[in-house]
Amino acid sequence: MRLGAGGQQDFQIAPGGRVLFLADIGTDGVDELYSVPADRSASPLRLNGTLAANEDVWTFQITPDGEYAIYRAQQVSGGTLFRVPVDGSAAPTPLAPGLTANWSFWLSPDGSRVVFTTPLDFGLRQELWVVPADASAAPLSLGETPPPIYFGVTGVAD
Repeated sequence: MRLGAGGQQDFQIAPGGRVLFLADIGTDGVDELYSVPADRSASPLRLNGTLAANEDVWTFQITPDGEYAIYRAQQVSGGTLFRVPVDGSAAPTPLAPGLTANWSFWLSPDGSRVVFTTPLDFGLRQELWVVPADASAAPLSLGETPPPIYFGVTGVAD
């Protein structure tokens, strides 16, 4: 087993005593999200759904209550943002079906909402979205974000 390198953090400890981590346990070279009791009283359990070809779980965060993980991956079932119980008691739920989330996403301090961006114009512009972390409503667009600045170039014609 190799701990994953695709995510911002390779492991996190959830309130309640579970450790979540990225590793290539199932398929060599494919980082997936796993959960294991901190006392190792059970084997690691894969949390993510079936991944699309040449894909990994890139990043994840545990909700403040420790009950769920939010993760980013391209799954066969579609979508890129998912919520799954840290104990694996249910299948992952897509949070933004049909939208391709950029690499990073953010949880609100209380864990009730997920904020993410989607690419526009080959990534020069982005659209900001918010979705309830429990998937109880569709994502809501908050509008376009300003273009990134690359060494003084804004991506907008002068």
